[in-house]
Amino acid sequence: MKPITRMTAAIPHAAFALFATLLAVQLAAAPAREAPGARVAPKPVAPIAITHEFGSDPMVGLPLDLTISIAAEGDLTGISVTFTVDDPLAMIEPPGTVALGALAAGMQSDLAVTVLPLVDQTHYIGVTVTATVDGVMQTRSVSVPIRMSGAAERKSENPPVGQKAEEHLRSFEAIETIR
Repeated sequence: MKPITRMTAAIPHAAFALFATLLAVQLAAAPAREAPGARVAPKPVAPIAITHEFGSDPMVGLPLDLTISIAAEGDLTGISVTFTVDDPLAMIEPPGTVALGALAAGMQSDLAVTVLPLVDQTHYIGVTVTATVDGVMQTRSVSVPIRMSGAAERKSENPPVGQKAEEHLRSFEAIETIR
């Protein structure tokens, strides 16, 4: 067996010191990383604001008037507004698409809309505004909910006082196979 001398014992320490020096030099030369998400831009949104206001409370079988306001947050040209309704809701006025022309930044245009709710449930009117902004076609869409009085009421989990809760049992046929 050879005796360990000072020189052979110093080699591992020298190798570690060399490795640490190389690592420090490489870390100092590496470009700093940015925090994740620092370069993520928010989703672009068309400079069009859409709001609505009801003329009265919605009732089944009675025409409902509402005002749809289109506000320009930038200069808009070639504006068209398209209305769509779900199936049990009837669109009375205006049918289809309305052309508004142009709006300057900060301007607003109001459209009168009349619908006829035919069923006691929540209905939706789709409002889609398409306009040209700086030579590029852009679109903004919203759904306007029309909540009928009966649609807001929910069935209670507990039966009314004096009534018994009923249980319903459903049975499905099972087929066993032996493998």
